[in-house]
Amino acid sequence: MNDSARRPKLRTEEGLHPGVASALEKYSRTGESGVLVRYLSANSNLPGPRANLALLEAFSSELRKLCEGSPERFWRLSIQLCAAADEFVAMCGARGVGQVGGSSDSYYLRSVTKLRSLASDPRWRVREATAMSLQGLIVDRPETAGRLEVWAKDGNWLEMRAVAAGVAEPRLMKSAGFAMKALDLHRLIVGRLAGSGDRESEGFGALRKCLAYSISVVVAAAPEEGFPFLRDLAGRPDSDLAWICGQNLKKNRLRSKFPEDVAAIERILGRGA
Repeated sequence: MNDSARRPKLRTEEGLHPGVASALEKYSRTGESGVLVRYLSANSNLPGPRANLALLEAFSSELRKLCEGSPERFWRLSIQLCAAADEFVAMCGARGVGQVGGSSDSYYLRSVTKLRSLASDPRWRVREATAMSLQGLIVDRPETAGRLEVWAKDGNWLEMRAVAAGVAEPRLMKSAGFAMKALDLHRLIVGRLAGSGDRESEGFGALRKCLAYSISVVVAAAPEEGFPFLRDLAGRPDSDLAWICGQNLKKNRLRSKFPEDVAAIERILGRGA
């Protein structure tokens, strides 16, 4: 999974890694994190093409159960893990930050602030874990989507990328109100992209690749408002926006359900019959 490929999923896989539950329970009793860190690192599947996402979610799920009773202790743990040189351990820290923030009023705002800093982590896997945590926070605290508007308005490319990836989750789209909020956030992000000549950085590339799928998730949930947005992108004299629009039109979630709308926009792009 990387910035150009699989979007983060909201999912948990409990019971697959009893070792992580044991290590977290030990930390809960003693405050000693060494066993946990070693377990996470040894079972991460890194270096390699794919991190152990089942372990990541088992850790996240188990930490959520425990942190509700002692959020301060698990907040300290999560911050410690975020600072680790080991990439997978840092991913777990990012997931922990979201879980503590979602379960504790006292740590919610601190969680949002920390996740904003993690959105620009140089390690793409940590950025993916951050977007996953944003998805979880939106489920726990719907007001999070409103707070992400600030990131969309004044954040850097990677912070905007975290917003787009965070809201582009089909399971979040069950509420029409949320779908419209997600569309508004994408409008803000695209507006900033269109007005910028700073397009050579790695951060811009990551945002561009994210928008190549994230818009389709939102448009599928709010087609009446979303397709005019895509038509607008198709009609602009901007090669990046045209590419983003075209990539979204390739997604089956749009092609299978809205073939006529897709075909009409492809004609604007010059690719249709």
